[in-house]
Amino acid sequence: MVRYRRNFVPGGTYFFTVTLADRTSSALVHHVDALRKAFRITRHERPFTIEAIAILPEHLHAIWTLPSGDSDFSGRWKRIKGHFTHRLVAAGVPVRRHRNGDYALWQRQCRRPLDRFRQAEGLIPDFAEFTLGVPKV
Repeated sequence: MVRYRRNFVPGGTYFFTVTLADRTSSALVHHVDALRKAFRITRHERPFTIEAIAILPEHLHAIWTLPSGDSDFSGRWKRIKGHFTHRLVAAGVPVRRHRNGDYALWQRQCRRPLDRFRQAEGLIPDFAEFTLGVPKV
């Protein structure tokens, strides 16, 4: 199993890929209103900036910047995933469960810090150019 090292940089910018457990699902695009609501609620509770986001049928990519002095991206993802999952369940969408009773909608690991990519010369030469024209939520 891959061992992830989390880079907790207060006020940092992070790149995430978040994936549904069922790679054949299209729940993210079919229920995009519930996903938007989950993001809105979480951003109201725990502010952060969405620099860019791409939502595909079974996964999404996002670039976030956290407020200065704050590095808790995992708590925010927990809230987003929880809000989205509970909205689907409330709407009657069948969601599988693990043996322990937890919902099995999402894959477990999702994060990669963008700082690592910025430091690697040439991968993202100009962050402002990279996000130019990318709609924000």
